[in-house]
Amino acid sequence: TSMSRAVWQLGQAVRECGIALERAGARLSTDFSFTEPLSRHREILGLTNHKPTINEGCFIAPTAGVSGEVNLGAGSSVWYGAFVKGDRSKVTIGSNTSILEGAVIQGGTGPVTIGNDATIGQGAVIRAAIIGNGAIIGTKSSVGNGAVVEAGAAVAPGSHVADNTTVPTGSLFSGNPAVFLRKLSDAEISAMSKVSASTQKMAPTHAAECNKTFAQIEVEKSGYIWQVKKPNTDPLGLLTEQKAVHW
Repeated sequence: TSMSRAVWQLGQAVRECGIALERAGARLSTDFSFTEPLSRHREILGLTNHKPTINEGCFIAPTAGVSGEVNLGAGSSVWYGAFVKGDRSKVTIGSNTSILEGAVIQGGTGPVTIGNDATIGQGAVIRAAIIGNGAIIGTKSSVGNGAVVEAGAAVAPGSHVADNTTVPTGSLFSGNPAVFLRKLSDAEISAMSKVSASTQKMAPTHAAECNKTFAQIEVEKSGYIWQVKKPNTDPLGLLTEQKAVHW
């Protein structure tokens, strides 16, 4: 209606006035940057009566998401683009476990339990399953409902562990559906236990970078090589200079 349209236009006008005043105040205080949030994304999101429990030393990347009834153990990490969803059933993740980029953890038919020192590879999908301590789920793999990947077991990249399948300790499963491929050597099992630890060492560095202010980022960007002006190598003027843009 015309009335609702008029109210909307008035709201827009008031909002623009507020933004203009904010900019003016920033300039008067010699702070020439104006920041307006453009994303409503939240790394930690409570749903209904459930709020994620994030223990000490955890790292959740800015583009990751942990929602609903989730318990993330101490020192664990959820990397860029990964999502741990406890909106349908509870998700419990042990300590020092890495949920790598693009992975999705979501139950549905039952709870999800992931042990300590486990690694969930990039793009992997975990349903209502149990992943044991030190297990590794390869890149782009999936683990179905009711499946169990025991401690010290591994699933090869691109594999699918069918519903209600058990991957025994010290074994490597591969394929679609995943089947027993071979036993893991003692050296491989020892190396597997160190994979998540090596990932966790990078978490504090990423957390420090992600927590930098706008001013700190702009200072650092001024020294990037791609922003340094190059000598003129186009005497005929056929090429145009590509200027750096603000992120």
